[in-house]
This record gives sequence, C-alpha cells and structure tokens, in this order.
Amino acid sequence: LLLDGVSDVRNFGAIARSAECAGVHAIVIPFSGSAAVNADAVKTSAGALHRIPVCRHKDLVAVFKFLQESGLSLFGATEKAEKSIYDSDLRGPAAFVMGSEEKGISADLLKRLEHWVSIPMKGKIASLNVSVAAGIVLFEALRQRTLISLKALKSVQGKLSVKALLQGNKSLGTRYTINGLNLIHQHMFQVLVIPGIYLNKNGITSCNIVTLGNLRNLFK
Repeated sequence: LLLDGVSDVRNFGAIARSAECAGVHAIVIPFSGSAAVNADAVKTSAGALHRIPVCRHKDLVAVFKFLQESGLSLFGATEKAEKSIYDSDLRGPAAFVMGSEEKGISADLLKRLEHWVSIPMKGKIASLNVSVAAGIVLFEALRQRTLISLKALKSVQGKLSVKALLQGNKSLGTRYTINGLNLIHQHMFQVLVIPGIYLNKNGITSCNIVTLGNLRNLFK
C-alpha cells in the first residue's frame, strides 16, 4: 500500500489498521509530506503499526518502477477513473496507491499507474475520508481473492472425484493445479491442503485444511 501525501496522523493510523487487517505486506510513504509515525498514529492504528512495516523512500517513482519490475500491478484510487473497483480484477500481486484528501494522487504518479480505479458513490458529497476509501479498496481486493478461491474449489469438486484423486496417488506432497487452483496432496490424512483458502461447510474458518468430508458438505 503506497500513500502519496497522506499527512494527517489519525488518517494514517486508521489506514495502517485496515491494512494490517486486510493482510497488506507493507506501507510505503515518501520522506516528505507524510504523516509522522508517532504515538498518536500508533494509538489510532490499534497497534497495527507495530506489526506492519512502514517504508520511507525519497522517490515514489522509483518505488513504482521497482514494484512493476517485481511483477506487481499498480492500482491508483482516483475519482478520475472510469472503472470501479468492483469491475476491476484485483486478484493478482498488486500495489494500491492512495492520495491525499485535498489533492489526491499527484499528477506525476497518476500518469505512471497501470490501472485507475474508483469507488462508486450515490451521494452528493462524492468524496470519502482517505482512511475509509483505503479500507474499501483493500477489502474489495481481499473479497475478490476469497471468492475466486471458492469458485475454483467448486469447479474442482464438480469436475472430478477428489477422493479418487487422493487414492490414485500415494505420494505425499504431490501438487496439482486444477482449474487455476493449487492443491497439495497429503494422502496419509486424506485431506487436500489448499494454500490461501480457509473453508469449512459453514464458510470461513481459521484452518487451511479442507477434509474430504468438508468438501462433500460444502457443496450439498
């Protein structure tokens, strides 16, 4: 998550809190024009700033280039975008850029972004607090990644017998890619370990192991 010109300490802390909850790997801010990482920011973040790295850099353009060369897509949240976050594919490796409430993302950075996205609004004010906007964008990305995993899992269940797949191969740790879903075979426990998916028949759980029984119950 990159913040361009977010100078309010409480906004910064609230953004960090949402970012940590959404699983963001790091926050990048410029040396100048950004909020201080101080006691007020930490308090507003509910301790998130003790858990998520905050990286300062003198040149966000250089950061953009580094991230792009590392395989990340750059998404900028701006009211100038024609495409909303709900119509955009946010599933891949990505960096999200949020601008200041007064000026938004600076023109020099905006023109370097691969994707512009907006948050659709119906009211007359037509603007959101930057910390609220950041939370909406981040959790839409998280929602898309979770739903895509569910869709792929359903596709696997509908097109093959998972039990037959497990019984047909005795090797532990065998990896499969089926309909875009990565599966790891752990035969001795008769389970599929599915990286990044946390499911049981009732929905999300804290366990990343889906048993054969859960697979059957999930799609009854």
